[in-house]
Amino acid sequence: MDPVALIATLGVVLTVVVVAVAVVVNSRRHQALQAWAAQRGWRYLDRRNTELTRALRGGPFGTGSSRHADEVLEGEYVDRPARSFRYTYVTRSTDGQGRTSQTNHRFHVVSLGLPAPLPRIELTPENALTRVANALGARDIDLEHEDFNRAWRVQGPPEQVTYDVLHPRLMERLMAEDLRGQRLLIEGDAIFWWDRGSADLAAVEPALARLTAVVELVPSFVWDNFGGRHA
Repeated sequence: MDPVALIATLGVVLTVVVVAVAVVVNSRRHQALQAWAAQRGWRYLDRRNTELTRALRGGPFGTGSSRHADEVLEGEYVDRPARSFRYTYVTRSTDGQGRTSQTNHRFHVVSLGLPAPLPRIELTPENALTRVANALGARDIDLEHEDFNRAWRVQGPPEQVTYDVLHPRLMERLMAEDLRGQRLLIEGDAIFWWDRGSADLAAVEPALARLTAVVELVPSFVWDNFGGRHA
């Protein structure tokens, strides 16, 4: 066989193999998601969703293009609405020669419903990059807990609600090993945990347990002030 024709044939065969493997992997992934949901009485939504995070602006949300959620699992956790999903958005950049490249950003997001909608409060680990951003004027709310301030970057409204939510007992809980270093967002009627990468089913219930621990320490008067029921 002509070498050029042989290379072309091998290329076609390789493409077919790659596509076939992708189909099998995707099928097994869907089966795993369906089984996980069925075992817990949840629902698995096997479709791309562009509405789920449209109104959100904190955390990984509200940036880039082609923003959407998929692999959506939804149900209840300790009598609160809960979700797990993969969140994706795209950014594009242009080099010095005018060539454009595209980057896909993927996150695993877990959310838990709140007794009442709250203003956006975001908590992320403090590190060298965030300290530089703070020095350049980025907002970081300091609270009356020096160890907490060194461990966490807090972004939220300067009003009293931020201090009411992040009271001393909750700050101490956020310093515990299972929560320290996590990424948390309170926005609207839910609290979110997220991490980079595709959805990890083994991470869903531990994330929900962390979120529950936070919600249960928010004082009842906060929910009353925002028209909700007690947690």
